[in-house]
Amino acid sequence: MYERYMICTDAYRATSEGFQVEIRAPYYRGIRLCLVESIEVRLDGEPVPAADITFRLRGRDYSLHELAAEHVQRWEFGERATLEVHRPALAPGEHRLSLTEELRISYMPVPLRSTAEAVLHL
Repeated sequence: MYERYMICTDAYRATSEGFQVEIRAPYYRGIRLCLVESIEVRLDGEPVPAADITFRLRGRDYSLHELAAEHVQRWEFGERATLEVHRPALAPGEHRLSLTEELRISYMPVPLRSTAEAVLHL
């Protein structure tokens, strides 16, 4: 629904271990973290392993695997979460980021799968 708002192109930065980017859920309601079925990242066309991604919400870090067990915390509509992607140091310049989020929505027979792309200038 809101794919064009998923990647916050005003909030990304290179780190010594890769990069961070802020993201939003592509759904018009808040959602419990356990309903985040998957988050997939591709950098310059190459998939990033889930083990190399940390999801941060309100100062708490989760591995993508840990999201399935978080039944209390919600990711509210419009709220920014941070993805920390652990990759070898990125060369300065332009990098293509593709983000796919899959959310389980109670009234939908299949998960909502949304993809967004952005060009990051590091």
